[in-house]
Amino acid sequence: MTPRPIHILLVDDEQDFRESVAEKIGMEGHRVVSLGEPAPAIEAAREKRFDVAVLDIRMPEMDGVTLMGKLRELQPGLEVIMITGHGTIETAVEAMRKGAYDFLTKPLKVSELLVTLRGAYEKSVLRREAALRKQEAKHLQPHGDIVGRSPALREVLSLVSQVGPAESTVLVEGETGTGKELVAHGVHRASKRADGPFVVLNCAALSETLLESELFGHERGAYTGAMTARPGLFEVADGGTLFLDEIGEMSPGGQAKLLRVLETGRFRRLGDVKELEVDVRVIAATNRNLGEMARTGKFRQDLYHRINVFRIVVPPLRERREDIPLLAEHFLSRHARGEGRKELAPEAMALLVAYDWPGNVRELANLIERAALIARGSLITSDLLPIGRGPAASPSTAAPLTLREAERRHIAEVLSTFRGDKAGVAKHLGITLRHLYRKMKKYRLSASGDDGADSTRA
Repeated sequence: MTPRPIHILLVDDEQDFRESVAEKIGMEGHRVVSLGEPAPAIEAAREKRFDVAVLDIRMPEMDGVTLMGKLRELQPGLEVIMITGHGTIETAVEAMRKGAYDFLTKPLKVSELLVTLRGAYEKSVLRREAALRKQEAKHLQPHGDIVGRSPALREVLSLVSQVGPAESTVLVEGETGTGKELVAHGVHRASKRADGPFVVLNCAALSETLLESELFGHERGAYTGAMTARPGLFEVADGGTLFLDEIGEMSPGGQAKLLRVLETGRFRRLGDVKELEVDVRVIAATNRNLGEMARTGKFRQDLYHRINVFRIVVPPLRERREDIPLLAEHFLSRHARGEGRKELAPEAMALLVAYDWPGNVRELANLIERAALIARGSLITSDLLPIGRGPAASPSTAAPLTLREAERRHIAEVLSTFRGDKAGVAKHLGITLRHLYRKMKKYRLSASGDDGADSTRA
């Protein structure tokens, strides 16, 4: 017998069977509410919390699988055991597929039922404890990995807390690497959808056809290479949040279809005529001036107004320099290796604070990880931070640089450090390879970091 009595809801339309089972499991110290019809069972679940429900799968008013769904709407963590005198494989499979803990047949052995009850109860306890830990983690760290306490960041976190519980569409703006996805995840965590999925799609990474297939799914043969049917991310995110990064890169056709989903909650898979309906909150992000794009016709104005219901602008790292030491320590802790945690020398920390960070927090994270890997001792010195050349990099002696010149010097230094490995350079800077090529062309940099004309070659 378990230390705590199990609270059981027993629903079966055969009175003699129901009363006999209720009496026997009640004698084991458990507490049973025994009912003969589904409707009173639903009312009982509104008023009282149960650990396990034992349901007859065949009842005149409502079948047990349907009743299980209605009970779980009221008590999501409820474990369910199905009982039937007409056991078939098909019925068992359907019940288990829809979440039943187990399936027993009549004539029922009470000893078998007691063992199954204990297993279902233990699973419900574990599920409840996991949910409690998740709630406690949200309370202790409500904004996840968003690190800092600068006024600029506190304003962002205030907006996250404000819009989280609402159902509004959110537009997150900010430079590359500022942490827009973390902010979007913070909105999700602060919402009523926090237990639902958080699904991410980078709109710049896919062609128009593949982007629409990712969003809406496709039927077999919808396009060349579509060998099987596949659900889209709107279906995957049902009941949760869909984060659309770099939405400014979305094609006009994709924009039109996205607008319709936002307005109606309905869409079609590619190659299908049947409409599907979903309940999804959309958070979009961009590092471009979407308002200007809408004014010049490069982005749909109606879609812009639809996603720009609530706007959060994430500040660049150079506007929250007081957060740099906190972020650096956070990344050092995250990437600590077996030999022990590394520390930043004072002059190295000063160099980090003085630098303008064109790649923002992502660039800082990559730089700290690299420095921690190559540092031979426990101290990371300024010479391990490739963010300047020679004495000019020192914050105490350098003349003020324009943002353009600081970015050019930094990219040149990283190109030199990585010896032409453009993919490694792009990853280190926290930008796409295409973005790196544009920067190299803009500043006339070669693959080695010197002035040159080969900067746009692959």
